[in-house]
Amino acid sequence: MKLVKYSLFQRLSEDILLKYSLCKLGDPETIYEFALGISNLIKEQLIKNEEYILYTTDVTNRGSHKNSFLLAREIARALSLELIVGGYNFTYDKSNFYDNQKASERKNHIPKIKKANLGPERRTVIIIDDSFFTGKTLRVITEELKKYTDTFLFFSIINLSKQITFTEEAANSYFIEKRGVEGLVKILNKKEYIPTTYMLRVVENLSPEEKYFVLSKFNLSKKEQFKKSYLNYIGKDL
Repeated sequence: MKLVKYSLFQRLSEDILLKYSLCKLGDPETIYEFALGISNLIKEQLIKNEEYILYTTDVTNRGSHKNSFLLAREIARALSLELIVGGYNFTYDKSNFYDNQKASERKNHIPKIKKANLGPERRTVIIIDDSFFTGKTLRVITEELKKYTDTFLFFSIINLSKQITFTEEAANSYFIEKRGVEGLVKILNKKEYIPTTYMLRVVENLSPEEKYFVLSKFNLSKKEQFKKSYLNYIGKDL
């Protein structure tokens, strides 16, 4: 099997971490910016007359998406490539979501390809994710798809494999520390905003007073949909 990994960034900085947080929260402009950057990076690696297909993962919960899916969707549009989506079917549980062992097990819940199969051609599969950290997700995906191809290109925003002090829990609080709850509201009220599972987890960690503030500042047209997305993913009312 041939697997080559590429990332837009190899190290974190304050500016990159802030933009990375914006992307994970689902900020439309930041997702588009990173999608454009990755699209250009992909173009540099494509070989003329070879066939390629994009692959990413998403949650099966209605009303929200992984930010990596939103990123991959923009890349597919920019490059006019077919996008295949594998769905996570785990049930979110805050008590073990950040446990390293449980997180590792969670990656195994990527089911068979749900949108379409890759067909008989052994095309190169371009895998899209927001980051590369432990490599567990990538190993599960390549194991699932090796019956279709033995050639993979992996693209992400940032390589976090050497950022040993970086955790998702720390990332969850980073944006709040920098932009406050008001910053979340600005993202949530953007016209093109689609809830991400990361945003739902960040909101879950807010205090009751902060959650009340978010709901009180929500555009009415978006509030009920967000509450439904929160219930579907988190498993309780906001």
